[in-house]
Amino acid sequence: MRVRLIAGVVAVAALLALPVSASGHAERATAFGALMDLADFNGVTGSGYVATKNLHGMGFTERAVAGTGLAQINSDLAFWGQTAYQGTWSGFRIVDISEPDNPQTVNDYNDCAHPSGQGDVVVWGDVLVRTWDANTNSAGFTCGGEPVPIGFEGLHFFDVSNPHEPVLKGSLNLQCGSHTATGVPDVDNGRLVVYSTPSSGNCPASTS
Repeated sequence: MRVRLIAGVVAVAALLALPVSASGHAERATAFGALMDLADFNGVTGSGYVATKNLHGMGFTERAVAGTGLAQINSDLAFWGQTAYQGTWSGFRIVDISEPDNPQTVNDYNDCAHPSGQGDVVVWGDVLVRTWDANTNSAGFTCGGEPVPIGFEGLHFFDVSNPHEPVLKGSLNLQCGSHTATGVPDVDNGRLVVYSTPSSGNCPASTS
């Protein structure tokens, strides 16, 4: 499994390094590639942003969320095989990247409503781990169809073997929640170790 993961990462890196594909989606990909090359990214000036010169956009898929607000904010990315997982502040998105110039959204999962915050994701096989770093200070919030207890901050664990219907398998409450998580497979013992970093520097990091 470790070889498969490494091979998948190398394949994604190789695809990103290729020139824009000359396909029916070339116009969108070219526009996206041009945006990536802008030193003044998205019109933000004075931010010290430096464009990456050796990556070229091949395609993109929009995330259209009804309304406005924090639910529309995207977070980090994880990859497994030919699938990309994008964390969001309201859940996560599963994207088929088997055709890099024409990625397709398989599921925009939005059942981890604000105030969950960051929504960083870790993926290993059929397991997706999602961070929750904003204290749930009132009732009525859910994640994976389950009520989120008042005061919860931490990690949620999903089975994504069926990308169209992710299933929440459990959660772990952590002091100060989880802002960023890193997965380290322990293949010899058949487990995935998750290192979690909270939002506040006043809180200890955690291993799950």
